[in-house]
Amino acid sequence: MPLLFLLMGPTILVFIGLYLLHSVPITFAIFYGWLFLIPIVQKRSTRLSELGFIIQKGNVILGLVLGMISFGVIVIGGAVLSPLLFDADKVRRLLQDWHIDYSYT
Repeated sequence: MPLLFLLMGPTILVFIGLYLLHSVPITFAIFYGWLFLIPIVQKRSTRLSELGFIIQKGNVILGLVLGMISFGVIVIGGAVLSPLLFDADKVRRLLQDWHIDYSYT
């Protein structure tokens, strides 16, 4: 399967589940259904070395550092920009539509 299709598939499924169907459980099911079915649909298993990935100490450290930086940028950016990006009343209404409340906190 083309690599772009494999990369974009989960994004499209999350969009369908959350924005079109407005359901977290359905989103969960179709997302993990995708992850479960892709290895079955592919005739042969592709090894990471065939895709050009080589596990070395430097690569692992670089990946961890970049992951931590990305996580920090996302969290800090979300905290700083959330009042500008999200309408709090609209988010509350959407969570109420999904039957998510604060009774479990």
